[in-house]
Amino acid sequence: MGNIRDILALSFLALTRLVPVAEAHVGARKSVSFRQPLLNTQFVTNPPSISDHTPGDTSPHDIAHRFIKEHISDAAFEYYIRDDSYTDQNTGISHVYIRQLVNGLEVSDGDMNLNIRDGQVLSYGSSIYTGTLNYTSLNPSWSQENYCAEIPRDTDPFVCGASLDRIRALASLHPVAAYTMHDNPIPASYFFTIAVSPDEAPSGVSMESALATREQCSDSISTGCWSVSSLPGILSPVKARLVYVQTHISGQDATQLNLAWRLEVEMEDNHYEAYVSAHDPSKIIASIDWVQDAPAPRDDGWLSELEAKVFGQSIFNTRPFLGLKTVADLLWSHVSDPAPADSTSTSAGGSYRVWKWTINDPASGNRTLQIAPYTKTASPLGWHALPAGKDRIETHPRTRPETIINHRTTVGNNVIAQANWSGRNKWISKNRPDGGSRLIFDFPYGANPWDKGWRTRNPRQYVNASVTQHFYIANMYHDLLYLYGFDEPSGNFQQHNFGKGGKDGDAVIVQAQDNKGYNNANFLTPPDGENGWCRMYIYNRSTPHRDGGLDASILIHELSHGLSKRLTGGPRDSSCLGVKEGRGMGEGWSDWIGTVVRSKRRYSDYPHAAWANNNRVGSRRYPYAKASLASFRGNPSMYDFLQRENYQEVHRIGEVWAEILWVVSNKLVDKHGFEDSLFPTSNPNFYRKIYRNGKQQLVPNRGNTLALQLVVNAMKLQPCNPTILQARDAIIAADKDLTGGSNRCSLWAGFASRGLGINAKSLMAKTKLSINGDMMPAGCR
Repeated sequence: MGNIRDILALSFLALTRLVPVAEAHVGARKSVSFRQPLLNTQFVTNPPSISDHTPGDTSPHDIAHRFIKEHISDAAFEYYIRDDSYTDQNTGISHVYIRQLVNGLEVSDGDMNLNIRDGQVLSYGSSIYTGTLNYTSLNPSWSQENYCAEIPRDTDPFVCGASLDRIRALASLHPVAAYTMHDNPIPASYFFTIAVSPDEAPSGVSMESALATREQCSDSISTGCWSVSSLPGILSPVKARLVYVQTHISGQDATQLNLAWRLEVEMEDNHYEAYVSAHDPSKIIASIDWVQDAPAPRDDGWLSELEAKVFGQSIFNTRPFLGLKTVADLLWSHVSDPAPADSTSTSAGGSYRVWKWTINDPASGNRTLQIAPYTKTASPLGWHALPAGKDRIETHPRTRPETIINHRTTVGNNVIAQANWSGRNKWISKNRPDGGSRLIFDFPYGANPWDKGWRTRNPRQYVNASVTQHFYIANMYHDLLYLYGFDEPSGNFQQHNFGKGGKDGDAVIVQAQDNKGYNNANFLTPPDGENGWCRMYIYNRSTPHRDGGLDASILIHELSHGLSKRLTGGPRDSSCLGVKEGRGMGEGWSDWIGTVVRSKRRYSDYPHAAWANNNRVGSRRYPYAKASLASFRGNPSMYDFLQRENYQEVHRIGEVWAEILWVVSNKLVDKHGFEDSLFPTSNPNFYRKIYRNGKQQLVPNRGNTLALQLVVNAMKLQPCNPTILQARDAIIAADKDLTGGSNRCSLWAGFASRGLGINAKSLMAKTKLSINGDMMPAGCR
């Protein structure tokens, strides 16, 4: 927060009656997320070269300036280079992020990302506004009403039901003339918080009670920054500033500029980035919830009662795996021995009795005492130490900020883990398992079938074992991703960044056994420098109930949202997977990575979250499988499934994208073989080394490790709010940048087999014909 310049109490007519608001079920998380896809978004993988480039001139910023001047726009194009631009240490590619300015204000979705190496632009993405600069519209051509008119009926019931009804009611109570709202953030903030509230409007909360405070902007570019307090349902003052946002002109491919209030709204179960017309607060142009869910389907396979009513029949076969007779047989038949005897071995890094990395769930193996295998590269201080000045749990007034503090609980530089039985806001004071001076986290589970009383053992009775498991997996995943390039400059999650770049103060806060509901999990990804939040729930699909965080596919899925959002469009922009297609791919990347982590040398199909859900298919319609048979041992998903009405929800989109990635990655395994561990430290032959202009570059040798590296690299290349076709092209480009394109045909073969060949059409294409394409590029046929 900057210094307060002045405080303006801006008063308006009070509500004469309460806005009608549908009552939310206790513990139900409601989310309002929509954004118009921009047809002017492009991703160019073979850009023209810079004609006046001179050898040795390799400053990425200079190259970006020259490229824009020569190939993108004229002198009237105003922009700045964002300070979260960075250079990838392995590939040598600089990722330079551009934000457009018009009349001194940001165009919030006027983005460019240029991928530069050796003085040349390798690829770039762009969604810059190219229309008339002296014209902006008073009436947005697209808003929440248009979104609801475009989607299949009843597929987003809260956004297009209660939320939209509230907006209409507010508009009738507070008619406003154009030009009167652009210097006052209160109406936009009030309308939005009422529209997205999951509860009834609090009695007595009216627009005239809100207080707007003009503030110093947090950066040198933004202007007109405010905070707005005394609004319903917020946990902190709403941050507001004026920007431009694009919407499509009806019947044209062109966009128009709309003056809007950009709002950051923190609520109990949501954290929104929203854009509301500065001229009409009833026009919500876009709403991006930084929190993403992983809801479990009902027993009939549908995500909600409404979806089941609309689309009809059951989609799941909930019979046990392999024809076994009972759930107990299903889940424990291959685990016949009790857990090993307790051990007191330890190390300075800590020891944890857990289902070790790659054991997906309690049905897949025994717990063992694992010594923390952290790497000094990824976690220089281990998992339990951090500088005193970065400690979120305790204050150290008599200690120098740089003094290293060693915690005995599940607190460290990467992860802060605890149970959350009574609410998010008091997380700092929650109890955590104590490993003692030797950091031995060895706690009983007791829910194994051989344990006395296991059938009545509820998750709260093994909470210390649960939090230990969460802490272990989250730290392992942090270290793994670090070694694949998700480091400090690219926006990873750490309290202290060791002077390596990026914004710190943002370790992942992991909440085990969250009290907000059942059969779900979610992850909040704010911009770099703000803590990520992972909330894991109990699943009530079995007796006894199961702790969702003990199913690694769910926990890794949630943590992966932080990866895809921080890498796509740059670490300081959390809106770059805000369009439905991008949100769907976010779900797909998360499923795919969880599947890659658990996969073994001997091929198998894998369901997602089957153990937690206590059924053979888990949370998705099909297991992830190479075969396309429509049976338990196959997955028929094709790209054009996304044209079906019952594939419009983001997790359904994610299923298709994850299946496509699974098929593609197995093409690489077929070609290069399988590495037993994803961690490079386990095998001196893990990489092959190639040299580019005298600089060493590491390329994973095996198919599964190469696939993970290419997907991570591609996230850095792709544009803000990519389409599926652009995400595909980014993976192809990532291989070209890393290996010289040696896997081009294998990648295209995988994509084409599931409808993403070179002749595939955009998901936004207005056609009833299949958008699938099965063609391969020349040289691969």
